[in-house]
Amino acid sequence: MRSGLPVVLSAALLACTSPVNVESNPGLGAKVEVLYDQVGVPHVYARSDADGAYALGYLHARDRLFQMDFSRRYARGRLAELLGEPNPAKPVVIPLDELQRVIFSSTEHTASGSYRIEDVMAERMPTEAPETQAWLQRYADGVNRRLSGRGRVIVRGQFAPIVANISMDLTLVDVTEVPELTVGQEVTLIGREGTCCQTALDLAEAAGCLPYEILCGIGKRVPRRYLA
Repeated sequence: MRSGLPVVLSAALLACTSPVNVESNPGLGAKVEVLYDQVGVPHVYARSDADGAYALGYLHARDRLFQMDFSRRYARGRLAELLGEPNPAKPVVIPLDELQRVIFSSTEHTASGSYRIEDVMAERMPTEAPETQAWLQRYADGVNRRLSGRGRVIVRGQFAPIVANISMDLTLVDVTEVPELTVGQEVTLIGREGTCCQTALDLAEAAGCLPYEILCGIGKRVPRRYLA
């Protein structure tokens, strides 16, 4: 059994050290160089902190998207949305979420009354730490750029490409070649419509991640409708 481990590790390392095309990204102010060392650690060389933050966000979305989403849910106390509670008789996930929500609560509140640390920081950062906010925004821009303009959806039995930047839960799709569209038209991300079929593997290949990252990213707030 151990003989296969080096092969698996080598394949994972090759995936992490594959070339990254950040230089031609329109969001950069100047050329950025990304080099991977022998153990797959990226080294970013940029002429400004803003471009460095942008490239770092792009790389994190490329190599660690699932880890980013998992850590975000863990810090917010929302792991149960992703994992559920395996054993309700002896809950583990929900108590952990409750603990995290206590830990990440502020002693002060926002103007709207929220005690969540992220809300307090978002309200005060523009005036108290504008440089930090600008850096974090550039990092987020890099993450969104990696996730934007990649992949396609199915509309009226034909593929339509995803274009522009992803903004929160909104995605822009180019439907120029799709005839007879109506408001409220159903769009398929994963599934089959007519002769077109798209799987989680297809989306993962377009996003540069693994299929389980796509499936685990569908949160509990997305309605489920089970067909018999």
